[in-house]
Amino acid sequence: MNTLNNRLICGTWQFSKPEKYGYDEEQIFEVIQEVMKHGVNYFDTSDNYGNGRSELFLKRAQVTNKKEVKIISKVGLTKNGRNGSADHILNSIEKSLERLGRDYLDVYLLHWPDYQVGIEHSWETLLHLKEAKLVKEIGLSNVSHEEIERCHKIGFVDVVQNIYNPFSRGMEMDILPYCRLRKITVMGYGALAHGYLRPNTEGSKRTIPNDWRKNLPLYKNENLDFQNATQKISAICDEYGSPFYQAIIDWITREEGVDYAIAGWRTKEQVNEFFQYKNVREKDLLLNRISEIVEGLPEGCKITNLTF
Repeated sequence: MNTLNNRLICGTWQFSKPEKYGYDEEQIFEVIQEVMKHGVNYFDTSDNYGNGRSELFLKRAQVTNKKEVKIISKVGLTKNGRNGSADHILNSIEKSLERLGRDYLDVYLLHWPDYQVGIEHSWETLLHLKEAKLVKEIGLSNVSHEEIERCHKIGFVDVVQNIYNPFSRGMEMDILPYCRLRKITVMGYGALAHGYLRPNTEGSKRTIPNDWRKNLPLYKNENLDFQNATQKISAICDEYGSPFYQAIIDWITREEGVDYAIAGWRTKEQVNEFFQYKNVREKDLLLNRISEIVEGLPEGCKITNLTF
């Protein structure tokens, strides 16, 4: 089995509204079972994904009771906006545990900072949950270096989860060096730029998705820089005999300080296409060539998150 799969996390946002996007619950269960066959036992969810539906699907798929399975859930984002208050967090953890059929979470993250109550207030509540052994590890998502530092001064930040892929490299500036120094686990979500990074066989032009992604800069604008970069990466993968998705995940997890990459799938066929694995002899050369392409993209990739 490819050991790289141990650094992959299955995202579950796509499980939140299957009927809206043309697939059903049975397909969700197939995806979950299929990724586990490929050695992925780590699942990322949130109480905000379908108002808890993705958490319920994990329980119905009968994976949350397996010892080898780890569950990440998040709190602080509601249909009415951000809510990082203590009352909301304490109420939400109980509901998430009930939906998942568990008495603890492996990782619990503040989904987005709530600037009304202050991130320190939310962090102190998460520390309380860890002390109460309702969660093993706690962390932050969609945060700046400065916000991580403020929380870390109050109590250890176990995990940081921000967007990271070849087109969104904002963490490289200051977050990754800070987390490496303090041994904070880093998870990069949006590994495939929310579906934008696909091999050339699927066409160079990216169809605008009929969901929240339609507002992302990559899809909203005709950005030839990123279209051309995707085509070049695909061609290089063909040249070196590497499956496209394997090369992208290899590139992400090669970055010092990035411990996990998060990707999501809607069908069993997508899973099997993704997990094609080959032993690429000149992998380092391949990844260096990809880095050369990425370095040629607009400077904004290193400062802001162009896919979000």
